Amino acid sequence: MNLNVLLEFLNSLGLNLSLNINEESSPIILFALSILVLSLISLLCILNIILYLCIFYVSDNKVLLDKVSQYSWILFLFNLYKKTRLFYIVFEFILLLVCIISISWLCWNLIYGLTH
Repeated sequence: MNLNVLLEFLNSLGLNLSLNINEESSPIILFALSILVLSLISLLCILNIILYLCIFYVSDNKVLLDKVSQYSWILFLFNLYKKTRLFYIVFEFILLLVCIISISWLCWNLIYGLTH
């Protein structure tokens, strides 16, 4: 993956990294940047799954549904996640597992490579 693509992805998330990172930077800095990107993707997956489960719970509770309908931005989020299919949540969960396994695998290879 191109380093510029990673930096543009972080900038699109609001993390403006004004560091002098290029292709010839230290490998540990590139490794840390990769772990940062995988961690952010994992965090977004967890957030989406939790929001989906909360909205699924609120949609069954009429009292909470009446209270939520007073706030327009919560109602917009509610309608957005209410239309979400279960397939999307399964995809988010698989993406979360891939990111966590990738982080673990990369760290394991780093530790194993440094000790042997």
